[in-house]
Amino acid sequence: MSTALKLPTVEDYFAADLADEHKLEFIGGEIFGGEIIAMAGGDPVHSYLAATLTQILKNRLAGAPCLTFQSDLRVQIGDDMGDYVYPDATIACPPRRFLDTRPRTLATPTIVFEVLSPSTAARDLNEKAVAYRRTPSLREYVMIDSATRRVTHAVRTDDETWTVRDYVGEATFTLPTVGVQIPLAELYQGFEALRAELAAAPTSPAPAG
Repeated sequence: MSTALKLPTVEDYFAADLADEHKLEFIGGEIFGGEIIAMAGGDPVHSYLAATLTQILKNRLAGAPCLTFQSDLRVQIGDDMGDYVYPDATIACPPRRFLDTRPRTLATPTIVFEVLSPSTAARDLNEKAVAYRRTPSLREYVMIDSATRRVTHAVRTDDETWTVRDYVGEATFTLPTVGVQIPLAELYQGFEALRAELAAAPTSPAPAG
């Protein structure tokens, strides 16, 4: 489960994120209002889907001007660019701008991807989705379910509104900004087998610290 720590400023967040062994997200606005959100630990299914997604994107965009980044890249979002998050994958097209922070922060995301986990899904689908829509450079965001084959894809239109569509089963979704098609069968390859393996595997106690 994620935890929330009250810290009043962005500078405090930068210091905490640099010092903490876990990635921290800073989500302002009306609901979280200056809270720091500690990210949940890596789940095998979450990790597998994020790795598969990154591999697909890197293969599709090999040699292209738009670059794919993994989940360890911090990204600045929001209408006032006052929120900081770690998407599971990010595509950034030229011109790219990075903030001179430690670690460096991408200020111009083009497409972001979130793999939904039980502990973070509500925030990803609500507060973070709102912040993503208010990010000037962002053209698309994608939410990937880790419990079933379902992808929610949002695209910014020419009139600055957003269209949102769900894809399930054997569907294919397209990232129009970069001209990439991703079949769910490819994204979720091995997904059911891994979930079955985890469900059948005996649990082991954590090692004593």
